[in-house]
Amino acid sequence: MQRVGRAGVLAVAGLLSLLAPTVSAGNWGALDPDYRCAIGDPLSQCTADDNQHFVWIEANFESGLETRIVESLDQDFDSIGGILAMRVTTQAGVDVKVFDGDYSGVPFRAWTTCSPDAVFGGSGDSRWYRSQIAYFNNGRYPASYDEAIEKKHYACHEIGHTLGLRHSDDHQHPDADSSCMWDGTRPPYPVSLHNHDVNHLEVEY
Repeated sequence: MQRVGRAGVLAVAGLLSLLAPTVSAGNWGALDPDYRCAIGDPLSQCTADDNQHFVWIEANFESGLETRIVESLDQDFDSIGGILAMRVTTQAGVDVKVFDGDYSGVPFRAWTTCSPDAVFGGSGDSRWYRSQIAYFNNGRYPASYDEAIEKKHYACHEIGHTLGLRHSDDHQHPDADSSCMWDGTRPPYPVSLHNHDVNHLEVEY
């Protein structure tokens, strides 16, 4: 990004930033607006195509984590005005497919990416893919999933990514470590969205 050298332009920019809604800055939007879907690459994180967010969870999924995912869909996301977030029992037409296991070649405890059959659209921060995949690497990192609070954190965190929320501690956020979008590789482990995250989702969906 180039620096602006003229004081007048900076003054106007500063004034506009004060007048803009708080939600316009922060942890929402596709990570790379021009990024075409790269299977398995967490940098392909994007937004959802609409406000209906249907999630399918694979059979034989770890039961405690499964419970926290369904709980998060119901309590954290379906409660947001305009968003219908729910678990479904068929893969056809879903927004998110969820898997767990031992992904030894991937150094992430959980991540989202696009599925091999994804369709995409939108532009800029609103770039979207359908369907997306959420992977929970509980086989490689069992110690990160041995407490209910950690499972709830990762559930809320990854569902948030599939709706376009970025890490709270990497972007402008008024209370980063109170959001489940906090990077869960270290404590604390917030288990729900912050109002700042909710505001993003209410505006976008």
